[in-house]
This record gives sequence, C-alpha cells and structure tokens, in this order.
Amino acid sequence: MPRLFPLLLIATTAATAAAQAPARPPIPAEPFAAPGGPYAVGTREYHWIDSNRPESYTKDPADRRHVMVRVWYPAPPAAAGTAKAPWILNLDEYKSSPEFKQVAHIRTNSVLDAPVLDGKWPVLIYNHGGGWTRWTATFTTEMLASHGYVVFAVDHAGFNKTTDFPDGYKFAIDTLGPPKSTNNMAVDAPAFFQWLADHAFPVWVADSRFVLDQAEGLGRSAGPFKDKLDFSKVGALGWSFGGATAVELTYADPRVKVGVDQDGQLFGGVREKGTSRPVMLMHNTDDPTASVPDSMKAVMGKLVAETRALDSVLRVRSTGPFAEVWIERTGHGHFSDLTFVYRPDSTKQMTAERAHTIINGYTLAFFDKYLLGKKDVTLPVYPEATLKQK
Repeated sequence: MPRLFPLLLIATTAATAAAQAPARPPIPAEPFAAPGGPYAVGTREYHWIDSNRPESYTKDPADRRHVMVRVWYPAPPAAAGTAKAPWILNLDEYKSSPEFKQVAHIRTNSVLDAPVLDGKWPVLIYNHGGGWTRWTATFTTEMLASHGYVVFAVDHAGFNKTTDFPDGYKFAIDTLGPPKSTNNMAVDAPAFFQWLADHAFPVWVADSRFVLDQAEGLGRSAGPFKDKLDFSKVGALGWSFGGATAVELTYADPRVKVGVDQDGQLFGGVREKGTSRPVMLMHNTDDPTASVPDSMKAVMGKLVAETRALDSVLRVRSTGPFAEVWIERTGHGHFSDLTFVYRPDSTKQMTAERAHTIINGYTLAFFDKYLLGKKDVTLPVYPEATLKQK
C-alpha cells in the first residue's frame, strides 16, 4: 500500500481546507464519540513565554517565543456531569480565520478547568499538523486522557492559526516565512521542504522541549498538577508535521521514551540516525498522485518515493521496537478532527468515526505497551489495517 503524503495539505492552510470537503450544515454540536476510558476528562490552557528564546519569525529583537498549550487530563467522576468545554475556547485568538465561526458551537467531552484526579499520571506531548491548531486532534487527546494520560498539546506560532495571544501580543510573520509559490511543484516542494527543515522544524522541536520543561515546573509547583505528573513516563505523538516532531523528540530529548507519528513525513536527525526508542508510524492509503495534473504526476511520484525511502531508513537504523500501520480508505485528514467535522463526500473513504476508532486503538495500545510497560497489551488487529512490526 502506498505511503500517503499529500504535499499541498501541509504546505499551506488554504490547501488543507481545500483538501477537505466543504462543511455541510448543520455541523453537529457534539460530534465527538465518548472517549472510552474509565476517567472523566478535564481540560485547561496555558500561555507560556520562553524568555530565553527570541522569536525567529519576527524582526523585533525584543520579541520572545510565545507558546499556547492546551492540556487534557483525568478528572474526578463528578466532572462528567458538568458542562462540556467548547472545541474552540477563544475565537479572538484566530482573527485571520473567520471560518472558525461556523464551528464555534461545537462541544467536546472535556470539562474546562476541572480538578485533576489524584494519581501519578504519565505525560504525553502532542504536536498538531502544519498550519492548524493544538485542538484539532481532540478525538485522540480526550481518549488518551480518559485512559489516564496527561496530554500537553503545543501550538506553534508561525506555522499555525494563532494571531492574537492572551497578553495582547499580536503575532505576524515578517521574516523567515515560507518560500513563495512558483506554481511548479518540482520547484516548490523541495523549496518548501527545505524551509521546513531549516526553519520550522527546529522551532517545533524547541517549542516541544520548552513545554516539557514547563510541565515539569507544573508538577513541582503549587497548583492543579502538583505531584500528579510522572516524568519517568513521557511520550510524544502528533499528526503530520507534528508526527515528525514526535519521532524527532525520541532522538533529541532523552526524557521522551516513546513516539507515535500519525501520518507525518519525517524530518530532522532521526530520519538519518534512527532512534533507540519505540516508534510507531501510521500511514493513510490515499493516492497522492490522483489529485495532481497529469503533468505533475511524475514529480509527485518521485516525492512520494523519497518519503517512503526516509521511512525505510528510519526503520532500518532504529534499534527499538518499531511498528507501521497502513489504514485502508483513509486520507491525511482522517488523522485529525477535520474529517470528523468537515466530512468527506466520497463514499470511497472510510467514515471518520471508524478511522478514529482504529487510530485511537493503535495509539493507546502502543503507549500502554511501551510507555507504561503493560506486558499483557498487544497491538490490535483491524480488518481495514495492515500492521508490520520489528
């Protein structure tokens, strides 16, 4: 089955929106399935500023890196009967994304600012897809929290949707932005990938490590998470560019013990060196050449082959447990909430609900097995999926 990487999805937010079918009203107010775990789920947000790191996307030397974070966590049973948190907590954060108004009514299964359930909970760092937001994988972050994980989802200004921060800081790129399109994929794709490798990816890895530092501080300081986070059990996951970040963290940060890449093309040192940590790669099985003009099919085929080759190098050079999953009739958007909300019209694709069940099943089992060390856990079997392990 082919390794899917729809280049235009990750290249620009406009292309991402175009890759999804237009929203068809009415969009359900409560589209998310119950998380499925034994715990109620709480959520809260943090705005952290890395005073030691200049903002690389702006020319103002006084700017420092601003990072928004949303956290999901196990909550006491009483929280289950409390009002559900909105999917988008603050529309004012996204002044350049008026399309979010049509989904402002969506509610999740989480309770905003619920207490944190007593216990010592493993920690996961989640990274969103390029051009999107920290909350666009609520289907999987809520599920993990309901099973006893605390998930810190990192937003990455400069390659996301955030423009306005809670302290009044307004973010706008005025340097080191992505290369302008020439409308020639043979030129644009390599140039864009180089920009990702040189500028965006190092920032995402640094953001993730900073958030992990801040999370450690939450575990030590007075507040809802004091003495409730287990930093001997830290994992990372993400969708698309965020998935690549998760795998890189297993190579770049010794605190990160396990990585799950939900349909992301690899970047960073790990794709050449491999990792000693357990890693799982998930792939959709869409045909990336089907949506490009005939004149570009050969170019797209070459890019896909190069992506597959990077996966192979990682597989061969990694020394820890390694799993790959291909899910039939899925596209890149299935690994996010976007396909759940902006539903595909095609009857050829798997429903979002079924895809999320499969993605969540593999994700939870992999972390339970390799991060928590549950010896009785095996990776699940689904008729729509192909699993390979080494």
